[in-house]
Amino acid sequence: MKKILVIGGTGTIGRALVNLLHDHEVHFKVLVRNQEKAKPLDDIGIE
Repeated sequence: MKKILVIGGTGTIGRALVNLLHDHEVHFKVLVRNQEKAKPLDDIGIE
């Protein structure tokens, strides 16, 4: 099983990638520096 880690998931490109992976129901995790910016990711169930 492949594991995906998105680094910088709250940036411009990272956010687009996160949305794409989420839309395709791919299991992945996101690494962020700023937890406040990551709040919307938590709200939709992204780890």
